[in-house]
Amino acid sequence: MEKLVILIGESGAGKDSVQRGLKEKYNISPVVLYTTRPKGDTEIDGVNYNFISVDEFKNMIDDDVFIYWATFNGFNNGKKEVWYYGLKKFELDKKHCVITDITNVDKIRNYFGAENCACCYITAPVQTRRERAQQAKNRKNFELKEWIRRIKVDKVEYKDVDKIADYKIENTGSVYEAVNDVMYYVYVQNQK
Repeated sequence: MEKLVILIGESGAGKDSVQRGLKEKYNISPVVLYTTRPKGDTEIDGVNYNFISVDEFKNMIDDDVFIYWATFNGFNNGKKEVWYYGLKKFELDKKHCVITDITNVDKIRNYFGAENCACCYITAPVQTRRERAQQAKNRKNFELKEWIRRIKVDKVEYKDVDKIADYKIENTGSVYEAVNDVMYYVYVQNQK
């Protein structure tokens, strides 16, 4: 069984960039979550998320195909909506990387075994995260209310991140520095 890399971090920390870098540089397969939220204008179905209807999602719940699933309140066109998201069961037959929120790490560890998982907390300075939020504002479907909601949730959820994460990765320079740090901590240091 291969090691599953679990990426967690506050909004704007660069988790997606690190996951892309792991795929590009080391051929680590990204695991794509399922969601009912609207697709962003720069997102690609099957790459960023598997975008499905609420009915499809509920059928998958009934069929017990998820390692975990949850609902959350988001904003779409200024209106509050309830969205579903979840991680479908899969085999660790090759190196995989999944982005999730901190509340689901234990569920993933319980499913695969903690010894088969490495949780990396991706972090970036507040100023860097603000700059990334400014860049996101240029997208046509950027929701300021949703960004503010995520920042508030992050402050609460990541307060005790050191108790959850196996490794802390600073994403302050080139994304490939963070990618190499993930590889070092997960695959090299673990072998010692």
